Amino acid sequence: MLTRSLTIGIVCPYGWDTPGGVQNHVRDLAEYLIAAGHKVSVLAPVIDETKIPAYVTSAGKPIAIPYNGAVARVLFGPIAFARVRQWIAQGDFDILHLHEPAIPSISLLACWAAEGPMVGTFHAAAKRQKAIFAIGPILEPVIEKLSARIAVSEAARATLTEHLETDAVVIPNGIYADRYRDGTPQEKWQGNTLGFIGRFEEPRKGLSVLVDALPIISRFAPDVRVFIAGPGDPDEVIKTIDPQLRSRFTFLGKISEQDKANFLASISLYIAPNTGGESFGIILAEALAGGATVVASDIPAFDSLLNHGQYGEIFESESSTDLAKRVIDLLRDENRRVELGKAGKVHAQQFDWKVVADQIFSIYEMSLVSGEKVRLASENRSWSKFLGRESKGDEYMKTFIFVIVLLLVFIWYLSFSATRLDRLHHRVETSWANLDSLLQRRAAVALEIARSEIADPASAMLLTAAAYQAREAIIENRSAAESGLSGALGLLLADGQSSARPAEVVLLRELSELTDKIRIAIALHVDAVTRTQLVRRKFIFRTFRLAGTAPLPVTYEFESDVL
Repeated sequence: MLTRSLTIGIVCPYGWDTPGGVQNHVRDLAEYLIAAGHKVSVLAPVIDETKIPAYVTSAGKPIAIPYNGAVARVLFGPIAFARVRQWIAQGDFDILHLHEPAIPSISLLACWAAEGPMVGTFHAAAKRQKAIFAIGPILEPVIEKLSARIAVSEAARATLTEHLETDAVVIPNGIYADRYRDGTPQEKWQGNTLGFIGRFEEPRKGLSVLVDALPIISRFAPDVRVFIAGPGDPDEVIKTIDPQLRSRFTFLGKISEQDKANFLASISLYIAPNTGGESFGIILAEALAGGATVVASDIPAFDSLLNHGQYGEIFESESSTDLAKRVIDLLRDENRRVELGKAGKVHAQQFDWKVVADQIFSIYEMSLVSGEKVRLASENRSWSKFLGRESKGDEYMKTFIFVIVLLLVFIWYLSFSATRLDRLHHRVETSWANLDSLLQRRAAVALEIARSEIADPASAMLLTAAAYQAREAIIENRSAAESGLSGALGLLLADGQSSARPAEVVLLRELSELTDKIRIAIALHVDAVTRTQLVRRKFIFRTFRLAGTAPLPVTYEFESDVL
């Protein structure tokens, strides 16, 4: 067993000052290793270099790209590669620990640039992705350079095995269990209370599932309250909540570690309604360590962490009804709730850094058997020289860079195309809302005309009936109703305009103006629908289902004959 102090380089692929599980894992691991007497340097993208700890070296400012259901802030390219090489050359590292080395990031660049003892930790759990399969042959030579591979969960291991046909040792994310063990219950968070911690603006965190479950829960637990902690703007979420239930929700913003411990010790149930994209669930481990009874969706990572319901309650992912049922049952059964909380607290000890760091250090030991130190793959070679050399490894790198650039451009294009389609759908909805309001106003004016002296009793009855039918018709009957109203108005106006009084002339003028506006509104709506249909028929939009579940917009028959 190693007893000497090591010089360890750790690479974090994501923006250091952006909240995230990988960043927290890297930070905690680095600080634990430093406290254990090792020299640690962390290389990471940084937005604000004035607020980083002494052990962190900035690789530059990250850029945002969509990844695994969220937005990842990563760094890649020639300048980043040069900084990675400089950091490795100056670090004199015994070992490198690279997090997420299979994504376009400085972790991947470090794996390309270095030789010697290297460990890779894979965090992501994702469904089969064609893009990863496409670049798999280029990634394989990089992954093969790793002395050892770690996956933070079985879900992350399965993702690695499926996409890159390699295996890894499962070592979970770490937590400081003692921080949460001794939280002090706070009266303000006690009672029939539900807790949620996370970036609630991200759809994959599943807060909407909890929001949808609350109307059912509140019927059986009238005093239930929900406390939501984490970064984000609550205004958009509040709009989605039933006004009668809004007072039950309290948004706490970001809370300190001590407040988190107190929070977890106070609430009746911790709710984790995440819908996917999670490989471990570090907040679940923290909640268990804090003694909270956890109710979590049955996504693979959470189901595994809770051992299929042994250490927390599991509900069907994205089912607000099932979530409500589980919550109600636990709020009614205090004994079971307490038992689950106690079992979970004991279970959480295996995620403590004392245990996890020892497991990681064992991997380090096995990787250092050769006695080599970390070195640059080829000394004194600049980025420009690197691009000009013809060795097989260089050809791999040039091909890889080219593919990654194409992939990033393609991802940008998909994002741009999705935004474009959203804009078109919004245009359809807006144009229809405008047309519908004008048609409703036309029906209202028609009723006023029917009550005036322009119309004889028979015409007034016909016009009144036609106007009400137009106002109340469902969309399937709208064409006939609007056409009927147009016919009734046409018959009346052909005979009655000459005898109109001043007050009635005003109504007729408004009707004429409405008719002109309706013609324009119809043209705008038909154009919006036609353009949207045309775009949605294109190969890229159909193949990648950029419209999601949005129905294909259509025009209605009355738009061609309403006037």
